[in-house]
Amino acid sequence: MLSSFQTHFNWLVALLVLVLGAGMIFVLRQSLKWFKFLRISVFILLLFLAVEPSFETVPKNSNKLKLAILMDVSKSMGIEDPQNRITKAKSLLKNAVGELEENFDLNFFQFSQTCIRSSLKEIEKLEAKGRETQLLKALEQISREQRGENFPILVISDGSENFENLEPDREGSLAPIFTIGMGNEKGFTDLALRDLRAPDFAFKGKAVECVVEIKNVGFLKKKAPVILKEKKGSQFEEIFTKELFLDSENPQEKFEFKFTPAEIGFHEYQIEIPLQKGEIVKSNNLINFSLNVKREKLRILYLCGQPSPEYAFLRQLFKSDPSIDLVSFVILRNPENVVPVAEDQLSLIPFPAHEIFNRNLSEFDLLIFENFAYERFGISSQDLENVRRFVEEGGGGFLMIGGVNSFGLSNYSQTAIEKILPVVLDKSREKIEDGSFSLNVLQSQHPLMNLGEAALETKTLWKNMPILKGYHKFGEVKEGAQTLAAISLDGSPAIVAWEKGKGRVIAMALLSTWQWALKLSEQGSLQSGYTQFWRRLARWITSSTDLKPIQIILSESEASVARAIVIKILLNTETLKLSREFNLNVNVFENEKILEALPLTSLGNFEYRTEWLPKKGGLFSIRVSLQSEGNEIKEFKAFKVLETDLELENPFPNHALLKELSKVSGGEFFTPENFSPQILKNKIKRIESSKVQPIQKNLWTSPWLLVSIVLLLLIEWSMRRHQGGI
Repeated sequence: MLSSFQTHFNWLVALLVLVLGAGMIFVLRQSLKWFKFLRISVFILLLFLAVEPSFETVPKNSNKLKLAILMDVSKSMGIEDPQNRITKAKSLLKNAVGELEENFDLNFFQFSQTCIRSSLKEIEKLEAKGRETQLLKALEQISREQRGENFPILVISDGSENFENLEPDREGSLAPIFTIGMGNEKGFTDLALRDLRAPDFAFKGKAVECVVEIKNVGFLKKKAPVILKEKKGSQFEEIFTKELFLDSENPQEKFEFKFTPAEIGFHEYQIEIPLQKGEIVKSNNLINFSLNVKREKLRILYLCGQPSPEYAFLRQLFKSDPSIDLVSFVILRNPENVVPVAEDQLSLIPFPAHEIFNRNLSEFDLLIFENFAYERFGISSQDLENVRRFVEEGGGGFLMIGGVNSFGLSNYSQTAIEKILPVVLDKSREKIEDGSFSLNVLQSQHPLMNLGEAALETKTLWKNMPILKGYHKFGEVKEGAQTLAAISLDGSPAIVAWEKGKGRVIAMALLSTWQWALKLSEQGSLQSGYTQFWRRLARWITSSTDLKPIQIILSESEASVARAIVIKILLNTETLKLSREFNLNVNVFENEKILEALPLTSLGNFEYRTEWLPKKGGLFSIRVSLQSEGNEIKEFKAFKVLETDLELENPFPNHALLKELSKVSGGEFFTPENFSPQILKNKIKRIESSKVQPIQKNLWTSPWLLVSIVLLLLIEWSMRRHQGGI
């Protein structure tokens, strides 16, 4: 096979003609007969075929080439900078479509968050209302529909792709992509707040550090205020203002700011840059976030009606705990006690009832009443109402310990305190019992009572706890409350707990848990059962996260539509006594209905991760269910999804993306001013012609050459026969 013959076919044919011509002259000069010339000609043809000559031909396609036209109908195409982008795009297409139809078989598509087939008439009527721009997803869909044809694509868009983590690495997978960039990059000015990084919670009195990214387009050497506001009532009030120097040479800048929360609780904040002159979009000039402000230590307010061993031991325990800040008052002299000394000469301070219940109560996490008669100290019904609000609305904890001045024995009936207690107050049935007893734990797996490393160890610990003496006999337990432990003598409730509004409340009948501390110490166990019980009680009743069996951590306090929210699940192995096999399920709920079950990825150390992509705004909750050894523990966290307008959040035309798509696919980028159907046609034809594979044809297999050789031989034979040579 002579491969080089494809490029030298012309001179080979010329050489063949010269040889045949020289042979003819030679034959005639030698007066040879014509039939010898025919033999020589056949011989030369055979030599020619022996080198297996071939040539190439380029096939011609008489059908029109297909061209896909994608029109962007997302919301950003409705921006006027200064001319409405989609209006300009539709006008450009209308003027070009006639000439394009002469040369191409046009296929129209419209895209925003989805890509669908369309027609020229439909596109002419469309408005820019799409919630997202998913150009790369639309191109992938068309690539699948092409089924290997890979016909060229013309994209008319501003390039404002909402999902920037997608890379336009499409080389070889798509046909050439030609793009027309709509929107004015040079005359566009905008400031956008985005990608706020703030903690989920903070501590009161401790500085909080936040970082927000500010995108600057078009503003050069200009100063603008960045304002932090906090929601007070229905309005946002300014906390502080910091000046930002704008320079378009640094289009993306991280702005850091610090502030110190002054009050505990759930707070909403807003960062805002006032609308600057020349800006087109206002909605991306502010961003909201929320913060759960806590105390660095648990703050406990302990009010005791008279000195007692229970108060002394418990006060010492709380004081020795570095995570607890205790403020305690013990009443050493009641109003009815007569003292023969002038009031102003007493060293004991009067009880500050008004300050505590009207000014300072919200500063605490837990309020304890032990044998405390409120009426004796000028505490009003409004003060008790403040305690109820502290629990139900503020999420505080309230513990009442029994005694002759507690529960129904001290006229708490028909007060705000009775509303939050988990037991019915009945003075006629309540009394103080002096007998000795042991504690029957009814719910050993409750976080408050679960003291051991395993269920069996917990039961053993409670079984070996020392005998106590003296208890307050309650009335009935209210519906919805949990009796965690009972008195062994008569089965009456010993510890009753429930959740009331946002807070938690415990009614404690035990009057002498200090005996656990004393007797366990004598046994050499270092008061472990007593210490664990009260520390767990303080953390459970205040909803402390370090006692929660399951913690749910969200990457955003307020999620946004079409932005993935990262969810972490932490299992507290100190609280949970997990078996080797357990089931953990995470679901997204909306209006008490399961919206989606989420897959989990283990990060080790009983920590799990998942993501959820909100598709609409509203109130949702993450609900976690853990099943182990027939028990089920549940936890949930509610959050809000905001209807963030992704299109107007980043309205700047992204022509760089369009140029990159054209570059990697072998197409070309156009502006509306330099685009013309003729230029597009020429470029597509040039690209398509370079793709056409020539067809190679072999001359030595041609039947016409074989027939020619046979005919020459027949003619030579006929001539010799006619002349008598045969």
